[in-house]
Amino acid sequence: MTLAMNTTTRLGAVDQVVAFVKGGIQSGDLKVGEKLPNEAELASVIGVGRSSLREGMRILNAYGLVDIRQGDGTYIDNKSEEKFIEILNLQTTGNYQYLMELRRVIETGSIALVCPKISDAEIDELQDLVDVLVPGNDIVRCVDADRAFHTKLIEKTGNPLIISLNNMIYQNRMSLLLTILTDKKILADARTAHQAILDALRTRDVSKCIEAVTKHLDTTMVHLDNMDLV
Repeated sequence: MTLAMNTTTRLGAVDQVVAFVKGGIQSGDLKVGEKLPNEAELASVIGVGRSSLREGMRILNAYGLVDIRQGDGTYIDNKSEEKFIEILNLQTTGNYQYLMELRRVIETGSIALVCPKISDAEIDELQDLVDVLVPGNDIVRCVDADRAFHTKLIEKTGNPLIISLNNMIYQNRMSLLLTILTDKKILADARTAHQAILDALRTRDVSKCIEAVTKHLDTTMVHLDNMDLV
């Protein structure tokens, strides 16, 4: 690990600590699981006092970007998405409606971006995932296929902000999917909806793609409502 501090922007000492670690993660210089240097060395590299370093690390720990292990040291972590969910209390049952509304904004917008540029080979890869969504298959395999389907579509946008938001949503959805996809009717509807999205993508018709995604989310809302989850 090569440590260097960019001092072109004037920041307060605590903000410098936060910016140093966040910048290192974004650039790839600091990787998840990597142990940071000891307090004296790190404070010297960043150019701050130890008290400012400790306060900055406490903030980064709250963000989920570092893991402070008493008696061991501080490690780069990657729990910011889980922290985001905790802060917004998105795991509360009544908030699923808000999550679905967020999904609607993200997924209808994303499909419009993806439709013109997705390749036939990529659609075929998505088809393999849809084919997993059948009764009789292991539920974990089905959930993984569902997540991979939506994740691959979102990643095709190439927009890191959209991708990050999608990851946050799925962190919250995993336990829900494990519950609802055990219902054969819901699983069948999920397969039908995913297939309709693929069929629309093959036409390269943006309006049909948006319509397919919207119908999928509408059906999902009905299922959640029937299960008293919204």
